[in-house]
Amino acid sequence: MGGFSVSIPVEGGVITGFHGRHGYYLGAIGIFVGKISNEEGLISLGPWGGKDGVYWAYKANEPIMQISICYGEAINSILFQSKSYDGLVIGRSKKFGGTGGRMETFCIDSSVEQLSSINVTFGDYNGQVAIISLCFYTNLKKIYGPFGTILGASSVSIPIEDGVIVGFHGRGGTYLTAIGIFVAPKVNNLPSSEKKFNSLHSIQDPDYAPTQLEVNFYLFFFYHIQLVNQNSHAHFFSHKIVT
Repeated sequence: MGGFSVSIPVEGGVITGFHGRHGYYLGAIGIFVGKISNEEGLISLGPWGGKDGVYWAYKANEPIMQISICYGEAINSILFQSKSYDGLVIGRSKKFGGTGGRMETFCIDSSVEQLSSINVTFGDYNGQVAIISLCFYTNLKKIYGPFGTILGASSVSIPIEDGVIVGFHGRGGTYLTAIGIFVAPKVNNLPSSEKKFNSLHSIQDPDYAPTQLEVNFYLFFFYHIQLVNQNSHAHFFSHKIVT
């Protein structure tokens, strides 16, 4: 029987319930993730893709205003730029991944627009698992992409409810080999001094691996994470646990 498997690594949160669709078979399944307090206030999801390359992370809890992607038949590299809520550019990441490829850049109107979902396609490319294509979605129903080819072994769609994508992490070498997201609660566009989370952090470290965050207490908002391959004719189910 054919198919594929998808892993959803979660840090800074716990699985508190499940949802999906069913008919004769289980057609789709997703998870609800409850927030755990930590010093950064973020939930880390992923990364998805391969295990080769150098670990990188870009955490910008001010709005991401611009994303540039270099790609051909796979994603060569990605870089980010952020600004504060008062409009000042506060950070630009390194280029994560390799060289080459066609560069495309898209801008986000962070006064009204937030990243709300990402679609990641990955598969074997030149002897390694790499990111084949990326597509980004916002709360304004805008779609940026897909960048790269649409053919790949596995595709993961990560829609977020009650949260916003505020950063990315993954691995990169000759190509972008893996990518994941950092998620924070939805907030109004407040000045930086009034926001709880206002750090900017970018790393690139071949020996780094994320560690499990300490559980302090739960904040009850939920992230809705859904896998692809839905059966549109199946019945929706949902079960959420609140402690």
